[in-house]
Amino acid sequence: MDRGKQTVHALALGLIGVAAIYATGYLYFVYLSEWFAYHDLGLINDFLASLIYHRRLFYVFDMDVNHLTIIFAPSLLLWTPFYAFFDSQFLLIVLNMLSLAGCVWAFLELTYVVFGPRLDPWALAAAYALFLVVVARNVFVWNIMTAAHFEVFYSLVAAWLIYALIAAGRLWLILGLFFIALGVRQDAGFFLAFQLLAVALLPQGMIKDRRRLRRLCLPLAALGFAYTVWVAKFVFPWLGVDERWHATRFWAHYGSSFEAIARAMLTSPGRVIDDVIDSAAVSLNGSFLWLHWLNPVVALFTNAPGILLYTTSTPHRKYLTGYNSSFIIVGMLLGFVAGLYTLDLWVRQLTRRRGSSRIASMALMAALALLAVVAPRAGAERATGIDLQKRTPADGRRVLAFIERGLARCDGIETVATDFRSAVFLPNRVGKYLPDHYQKADAAFYFPGGNVYASRLKRMPEFFLTLQQDPQFKLAAAEDGMAYFVKAGRRCGAA
Repeated sequence: MDRGKQTVHALALGLIGVAAIYATGYLYFVYLSEWFAYHDLGLINDFLASLIYHRRLFYVFDMDVNHLTIIFAPSLLLWTPFYAFFDSQFLLIVLNMLSLAGCVWAFLELTYVVFGPRLDPWALAAAYALFLVVVARNVFVWNIMTAAHFEVFYSLVAAWLIYALIAAGRLWLILGLFFIALGVRQDAGFFLAFQLLAVALLPQGMIKDRRRLRRLCLPLAALGFAYTVWVAKFVFPWLGVDERWHATRFWAHYGSSFEAIARAMLTSPGRVIDDVIDSAAVSLNGSFLWLHWLNPVVALFTNAPGILLYTTSTPHRKYLTGYNSSFIIVGMLLGFVAGLYTLDLWVRQLTRRRGSSRIASMALMAALALLAVVAPRAGAERATGIDLQKRTPADGRRVLAFIERGLARCDGIETVATDFRSAVFLPNRVGKYLPDHYQKADAAFYFPGGNVYASRLKRMPEFFLTLQQDPQFKLAAAEDGMAYFVKAGRRCGAA
């Protein structure tokens, strides 16, 4: 490709990089001052760090459980080495941001593969502008970015898997990405199967070798479905979990087992349609300008796995707040690029002269980009449902410093208890307990600006009084209303 197109591509990648750096800085401000808490930032960091520091696989201290019995995510082992080098819980937020940026990068590369040979530099710039504006303005992308969860790892891996398939990548790379994507969560195979079927049905001009692509996508899609069934029917029972527990967590209103739920959905399509209408489905499609529906079959397959979320009884899944769109957003981005390809194809067919087709294609994409800028944002923004008292960044830094000074003063502190909000400031190296289980911990921190959520406490001062009156604990440090208690017998240095 000529130098002009390469320059446009490099500038677009640079914009993604700058946006990721800016967003990471913004999220650090939020980490210090606003909404992150034990659910789920502290909890996820706890089980990811447990293998490195406590030699326990995916162990959640406060729940006394192996998290694989709740969410089967063996691919997250690939994240655990980072915890040997970074002690701050902000690490998970950075991994979340890098995964999201990597997903967007993959689809930008796909756009380059599809449109680079077709468009001149100006038209390519218009296509990139449209793609980046739609992503930047997308509420569901924003929700993923601010969730600080691990599901976005699927978005990253599945995006590059799709790119490798369309760009005729090596088989070992395709299979490696496929199995990593499967292992991000027990239902990943369900989402991935539909997305692979959508890849197999992309417009002819987007694909280098359709026969090879279908030979790969169809068996991999079948394997994806089989994997989800295998985990639900065999792995969870082997781990000691009744499969009905997972079925009734979110779909108890449809039945008491996966078989009963599937039967109810298939025999009551009107009920399913009502659930889909009363969900984020319309907003999600609207956030991508409905372009993927220019290829109706592709759009159908990229939307279909969303039924798994839209029919749940939990509002944050149904309306795709937080991380819940991480699995389906990959299909939406694929459908968007395919829709853009079809739109450009139609413009070329309608404008016979080569020069006019280029201008028309560029003008249409630029107009759509402008429309994406001025159109109202569709979808529900992040909502925790928990009233977390806001701090200033200075407050957050003061809490972090007090925790580090306290832990440095006393020997042998491996587990720590603190409140729901302040748990995210504990270092990764310590196991984390909430106030109800403080007696299991080696030490405990009290912060007057903490949060009583997920405990029996009615007010934070009760935690201080409990620690003060417990003969197992002694006050080791106090400063500006903050207090640090350790179990009696622990050796602590001078203040």
